[in-house]
Amino acid sequence: MSADAQLPVLLVDDDDDLREAIATSLRLADHPVIEAKNGHEALRAIEKSAIDKAAIGAIVSDIRMPLIDGRQLLQRAHALDADLPVILITGHGDIDQAVESLRNGAYDFIAKPFATDRLIDAVERALDRRRLALENRDLRAEVDAANDRRRLPLIGPSPAIDGLIRAVRQIGSADIDVLIEGEKGTGKAAIAQHLHAAASPSAAALLRIDCDGLHSFPADDRANRHRPGRGRTAAGDSGHGPWSGISAGGTLLLADVDRLSDPAQSALLHFLQSRDIASLPTGTDSAPVRRLRVLSTTSASLSARVDSGAFRSDLYYRLAPVRLDVPPLRARRQDIALLFAHLLQQSALRYRRAVPPLTDAILMRLTSHDWPGNIPELQNFADAVCLNIDTSDRGFALDLRSLTDRVALFEAQVIRSALIGEMGNIAKVCATLALPRKTLYDKMKRHGIVSSDYRKPPAV
Repeated sequence: MSADAQLPVLLVDDDDDLREAIATSLRLADHPVIEAKNGHEALRAIEKSAIDKAAIGAIVSDIRMPLIDGRQLLQRAHALDADLPVILITGHGDIDQAVESLRNGAYDFIAKPFATDRLIDAVERALDRRRLALENRDLRAEVDAANDRRRLPLIGPSPAIDGLIRAVRQIGSADIDVLIEGEKGTGKAAIAQHLHAAASPSAAALLRIDCDGLHSFPADDRANRHRPGRGRTAAGDSGHGPWSGISAGGTLLLADVDRLSDPAQSALLHFLQSRDIASLPTGTDSAPVRRLRVLSTTSASLSARVDSGAFRSDLYYRLAPVRLDVPPLRARRQDIALLFAHLLQQSALRYRRAVPPLTDAILMRLTSHDWPGNIPELQNFADAVCLNIDTSDRGFALDLRSLTDRVALFEAQVIRSALIGEMGNIAKVCATLALPRKTLYDKMKRHGIVSSDYRKPPAV
């Protein structure tokens, strides 16, 4: 929310003449106004602003109104948006009620008769607070989105992901080297970040080296140091280059380790045996590396490359005391709708758009495609849906499964979509899908769907 954004004031009063006079004063002070004749109209305006992603800046409401009075409006408005400032206009006999409303969360109250300057001052102070609250909310949303990106590979109820989550938890804090295998785009680097964060102190660095095409080990121009919360820093920014960041403990991430040349494999093996920076051709002083954890990623089967003679067996066993296999999306179809929903939320935040609904056409695309590009391809589709870009000519593969299998997949995705939208609330899902509870449970059991998987994101 920019500092100069014009947030509208929601003005609520059943007295038409007084409401018009106050609205005119606010507009003359350059404040947009939304007028409501009663509490019901005000609540509809608040709900509409949430749907349209167009925040209301403050509410100015008379305390005495039929059906829903100002105090009730305060409670119901805060149930919809707890940060929304409410200013109550009171008569002389309502002062006690106004004071009680301040205790219950009202921003301010103004007693009749009042000077226009007094009202304008209260509104502008309330708008300043509202802008700050919205800026903090945006920052929290960005942090949440960043956390979602970090745990994206580990979202979903499928048995494959459930087993991977348990494995990551089990070995996360253990000081043991790990080989992470999986196709491109499955989230291997993000899982490495999980493991690093679980085992390392906050100041410990993660040094990533891209091994693709590397003919010697190491190569400073391919090394990036990263500390949680600080982002990447350029190689050689302090001390003895990027290696200084892990000499006292940290994580070395070898990306695409299967692509190392024979000389680079030999140099890496020697380093892993000695754990001594002086063994590397970096020009640094001798500095033994303590508590260094080595995480490696590969898009190819490293054991198969060992069998073919393309990778050293002694290096393989050094790198792989523990192996993690990250499945492709086609092997975890149960997760696709939930993954897509998270990606769609990120796209909406990034492009400042409302989150579009999951239509039948989108669900059919999610179920009928194998997603060979995995998470990046699914992210591209989420971006296209968020921006309302036509994706009909993207060359998705023809689905050769039987009609029965396709109908079953589609039914399962519709149920999962409803569970996502209703956060696992079975009663609401039954209403959304117009299904009796027993029928819904029977279908969920048939498709292996558990409602609790959709009530909150999995913790790692």
